[in-house]
Amino acid sequence: MKAILMGNGINMLEKNNFDSKSIAHRFEQAINKNAKLLSKMFMSDENNINFYEESECGIKDNIERLSGKVFCYIKQKKANFTLNDRYRLIEILANISIESIFLQDSKVYIPKIPFKFISALESYNKIFSLNYYDNININKEITYLHGKLHIGKYESSPKIMVCSSFLYKYNEEYKEIIDKEYIEYDKIFIDARSIVLMPEIINYTKQNHFGEGLYPDEKLYSANDLFPSSGMGDLYAKLDDIEKLDIFGMSPYGDEDLINKITKIQDVTVYVYDLKNNSEKDEWIRKVKNVKLKDSEEFL
Repeated sequence: MKAILMGNGINMLEKNNFDSKSIAHRFEQAINKNAKLLSKMFMSDENNINFYEESECGIKDNIERLSGKVFCYIKQKKANFTLNDRYRLIEILANISIESIFLQDSKVYIPKIPFKFISALESYNKIFSLNYYDNININKEITYLHGKLHIGKYESSPKIMVCSSFLYKYNEEYKEIIDKEYIEYDKIFIDARSIVLMPEIINYTKQNHFGEGLYPDEKLYSANDLFPSSGMGDLYAKLDDIEKLDIFGMSPYGDEDLINKITKIQDVTVYVYDLKNNSEKDEWIRKVKNVKLKDSEEFL
């Protein structure tokens, strides 16, 4: 049985402006737009904070690292940073990240995938994706390990922003800020808890946040927007029975829980962009025993 795991790298197969530099540029714009929201909710309404610069974000950082730097900056600066703060900040940064990925010039833009890549998928029995949007027209089931967004239905607007439907419904402070400070924006309301997207945080993984769920803690206080949750379980359990896996467009950095799952698969082939000159090949060899590396051109 042939199986493939597709990462976000497939979005860069065509000139879609989904490369890390383009997304980082949009993240800077989105974080500046949301500066007032972040200040009021986490920084005692301190004004004129440039979260992008203060967090030392860089144009070479991917989206999870960018949002992770902002997370760590706010956590360090806020007195008595509780688990409630962590939960809400991850939710807000996820929405900012969604905006950074999918909004280009105030338009919802979905990455295009070339036909030759889709044709190459026909030979696989199982297809797994780490992407958040169903943009592959193929008559086969695709398992979205990080969940799916339904953002394509929204119309474009001169001023648009992504907001948390969950916090808007259950957190009075968040709702008041959105209604009063962002009245001129058309809102896309998304429940970011439905997808596995979060900042890169040291010693705290996607599995911790989404898989294990909430549990009693002395720094977690009762609140309307923090209903107890048993979590989603093992995020990558559907890979347990896979014995042979091809990987395309995925980085070996970041999601250690997923990498650990991949190391348990007997036969792994990773297609790497510009294999000869890409330093990621060394990281794949270090992390995954007996991995086979091929240039992405061989796949296409």
